[in-house]
Amino acid sequence: LLPGVWLPGPVLPDTPDQIALNLGESLAYGGHVTAGIWALRMKGRKYAASAEQLSDPYFSRPEIKERWTGYNSFMLENEKLYAGSKLTSPLAVYHSEKSMAYDFSTAYPAFINATQGLLQNQLPYDILFSQDIERLDGFNTLLVCSQRCLSQSEIDSFGAFVKRGGTLIVTGESGLFDLNRRERPDYGMAEVTGASLFDINGKKGLVKKSG
Repeated sequence: LLPGVWLPGPVLPDTPDQIALNLGESLAYGGHVTAGIWALRMKGRKYAASAEQLSDPYFSRPEIKERWTGYNSFMLENEKLYAGSKLTSPLAVYHSEKSMAYDFSTAYPAFINATQGLLQNQLPYDILFSQDIERLDGFNTLLVCSQRCLSQSEIDSFGAFVKRGGTLIVTGESGLFDLNRRERPDYGMAEVTGASLFDINGKKGLVKKSG
């Protein structure tokens, strides 16, 4: 048995058709280079025939190399189609820096599941990073999916967004912690969403307040 280099995590594209879909989505969304960085990872024990091949790049597998090369060649040969391009989707998925840093096991899967669902339903989306929250006014719908570590400033921005007519979709326990992962007495966005950890009698249990 060859020594392993893979850790549990997202499944990589494994067939030519999966690779075509992965890179095709990237080109359709503006040619973002990070879509294919998985191909630079090592083959690992699943595909290596010997210990010497463990460190070979994933894209060197003969069965996927041709498809990988074709899409990347197209991008290089048509750079003018992508240089300076901007996505104009009115929908964004929120990426909280502190949630990803301090609450990764919850924040990251929720973020990935949301974006994957949008892709599968052919809904273009942008990503709103917490460092660029001033871009919020450029969208009319924002998804905040289990981003639990939020600052009061972020929550205030979401509230102002809703008051301006924006649609805010919140899942999980978003805002339960502050940006240092200290738990709040109640959901940070309770006033914005109407969701609370307590009912009117003070009993703990997720409820939706009337109004």
